[in-house]
Amino acid sequence: MNLVYCFRRSFTFFCTAANGFARWVAVGALTVVSLAACSILPESTPQRVYQLPGAPVPSAHIHMPADTAPSLRVLTPSSPLILASNRILVMSNPNELAAFKGVRWSDPMPQLFQRRLVSYLRESNNWRVVTTDGTPLAGDYQLILSLAQFHAVRMPGQNPRVEIRIDAILGNRETNKAVAGRTFTETALAESEAFDALLSAYGEAGNALAGKISVWAYQQTQF
Repeated sequence: MNLVYCFRRSFTFFCTAANGFARWVAVGALTVVSLAACSILPESTPQRVYQLPGAPVPSAHIHMPADTAPSLRVLTPSSPLILASNRILVMSNPNELAAFKGVRWSDPMPQLFQRRLVSYLRESNNWRVVTTDGTPLAGDYQLILSLAQFHAVRMPGQNPRVEIRIDAILGNRETNKAVAGRTFTETALAESEAFDALLSAYGEAGNALAGKISVWAYQQTQF
C-alpha cells in the first residue's frame, strides 16, 4: 500500500478523533461551569406570611336583631396600586413608602381589611346576614369601600405607629341610592419600632376601624 495514502488516512482519523474528543471536553466543561453557577446563585429569601392580628371584639352594647334586621353586602375595597399587593408597608421618610423585607400579608391589603371588617360585622349581630362580592347573594344595603392608607410609620423623632384610612359609602340596593358616606381614620401607636410591635399596632388599628364602620353603618339604617 502506498505509504503516502496510509499516512493521509491515519492523519484524517487522528484529526476526526481529536475533534470529537475536543467536543466532549467542551461539553463537559460547560456542564461543570453550569453546575458551579447553579451552586453559587443566592437562594431566595424565605417569606414569612402574616394575618392581621387580633380577633374582632364588637361592642357589648350592640344587641341581637330581630328576623327583620337588614342584610349587608361588603364590597372588596378599591385602592391605589401600591396598596393592592400583600407587601407590608412602612414609611421611613416623609411621603416615601417601602416594604418590609422577607415578610408579607396572607392576602392583598384590600382583601385583608375586608375579611377583618366582615368578621366584625358578623360578630356584632346587627345584621341578618353579611356577605361579600365573592358570593352571588345581594343584601338590603351595600358597603362600598376605598382603602386610602394602610401602612406603618417609623421615622426619626416620631412615635412608631400604624395609620389606616378608609372612605366608605353605604348604599340602599332597593333604591340604588347612597344613604351616607364618611371617611374613617385610625392611628395605633406601637410599643417600639420592632416589626412585631408594629404588627400588633396593625391589628389594633384594623380592629378599631372595623368597629367604627360597623357602628356607623348600622346607625344609618335606623333613620
